[in-house]
Amino acid sequence: MGAVAMLGLGLAVFVAPSPAAAAIAAEDNVAVAASKPSDTSEEIKVAGATVYFVDNGDTWFIQDTAADGRSAIVLWENYINFNVARFGTCANKLGNGKWGKCTKDYVESSGIYAQACTYDFGTKTKGACSEWKVVKGEIIP
Repeated sequence: MGAVAMLGLGLAVFVAPSPAAAAIAAEDNVAVAASKPSDTSEEIKVAGATVYFVDNGDTWFIQDTAADGRSAIVLWENYINFNVARFGTCANKLGNGKWGKCTKDYVESSGIYAQACTYDFGTKTKGACSEWKVVKGEIIP
């Protein structure tokens, strides 16, 4: 687990990708402005970031919850047949208290594993990260 490389956003590699994920290009996105979702059942929190995954629409909602100079991000992995098929990030660079969203299009029967983190894009250093969490389906047989 933890194959997210986060290449496109200029983030340092958190964990070396697995051999299977190494051949897959990271899908790094910057969130657009949004409101807090009404579906808050799949929540991941860490000091400085709140993340929700809404299955209906495959949308990540990310809130920056600290005025600390860091952005709130979500790292995600998408599993099909228990193998990493896609992985990426969604970064909320909108500022403290602001909500952002990134919409993806995952295979309906797939599993999704995610982690909320904070990141300082100016110094390229990560802050706090939550534990990884399964937010949809299964990732391990």
